[in-house]
Amino acid sequence: MLHVLKTQGWKESPPLAYYFNPLNDALRDVRDHLLKMNADGILRCKYIIEDNEELMAKVITMVQKDMTA
Repeated sequence: MLHVLKTQGWKESPPLAYYFNPLNDALRDVRDHLLKMNADGILRCKYIIEDNEELMAKVITMVQKDMTA
């Protein structure tokens, strides 16, 4: 996933940007959610992914975008 996004010039290439922008957005969304969980504190977050439905949905979406890219 990160290896794909390190491709040189993908932002300037419309065919690559079409597939890589959703992947980049999904990766950023998961990262922001994890940072928010960290900022909320240990008592307000669920690190067990089966119990954290919002994080699980974001990770599934990210993996689907990765498979498409």
